[in-house]
Amino acid sequence: MSQTVKQYQKRFEWPEIGNDNLIEFLDRSLFQKKLAQTYIFAGPEDLGKSTMALAFARNLILSDRQEVRDFSSVNSDLHILNREPGKKNISIEAVRDFIKMLSLSSFLNSYKIGIIKGAETLSSEAASALLKTLEEPRDKVIIILLTSSVDLLMPTIVSRSQVLYFYPVAFDIIYDYLVKELNLKRGEAKNMAALAAGRPLLAVKFAENEADKTLQRIPNSKEIVELGLALLYMGEGFKKSSKTGMGNSDPLLLKFFLIILLNIYKVDIEKIRFELHIRADQNPELIKKYWAKKLEAPLHRFKSISIDKRTIGKNTYENYKGVCVIDCGNVAIQRKLVYIGKKFCERTIESLRG
Repeated sequence: MSQTVKQYQKRFEWPEIGNDNLIEFLDRSLFQKKLAQTYIFAGPEDLGKSTMALAFARNLILSDRQEVRDFSSVNSDLHILNREPGKKNISIEAVRDFIKMLSLSSFLNSYKIGIIKGAETLSSEAASALLKTLEEPRDKVIIILLTSSVDLLMPTIVSRSQVLYFYPVAFDIIYDYLVKELNLKRGEAKNMAALAAGRPLLAVKFAENEADKTLQRIPNSKEIVELGLALLYMGEGFKKSSKTGMGNSDPLLLKFFLIILLNIYKVDIEKIRFELHIRADQNPELIKKYWAKKLEAPLHRFKSISIDKRTIGKNTYENYKGVCVIDCGNVAIQRKLVYIGKKFCERTIESLRG
């Protein structure tokens, strides 16, 4: 009688496609707190080494500071070293700066993590400087080297590291991901999975290229832009108040909203009010300048800043800049956007029903 193999239950979030054995190993290591000081992620391009390294970095913080639920992978506790454009190698100066940053105190009072991309391009002097750091390990400092081949690294660095090999992902796994997660047609998914030759990130790039082609076929008319905003407003805009407005933490969405208010609805910028909602450890003036720059809005139109008292004593990850609210009053715009959005949804539902 055959036994059913129980599937491993992950405790952290990881990339969705491929490398299941590596994910299980890293997940168990985090849960059991059995961690190496240095890891080497080895394998050809587009197998997900960088994505996995960023996920590992995030999960290292979460394993140590569970309250940091909104941790962003790019913050002051994570340092990424790349070879400079046009340079043959990663220089010793770059490695020294990298090591110096890792020696500073943790912003989140947790792990300091360093990722070196293209580690095989370290100059001999840079590799020696890195090796010296590995020989004098510091508590809660973890370094991840990404490389196409372990054989191209200094043997003494390899001997002091936990090496994880990335292998091509099965065709069926990539195909299923493209169909189920990216909603590609089966024929398209089959072709892309075959062309990717086991490299999931390459398959995703193919899918993104197809998405770009779709966008190019959509006319950039005023009506299309207004419809796009109407659908966004249905989800993010004010609908139960007597004014038109939207709040979000994503500058791109708010810039899209604002630019349409100014250029299509001809709203005067001096009649638009900006409000900020931030956490207790954030600098109000710096956050205000950040949003003014991102939205290309005058500082004097930022009329209020509210601080969430529930966040007192808690650290905020670096890339979170609070929530900005744009309020232009004019309820007529709200009514028009909601009407367009609802009617389009209803019409689309009916047309697809046949």
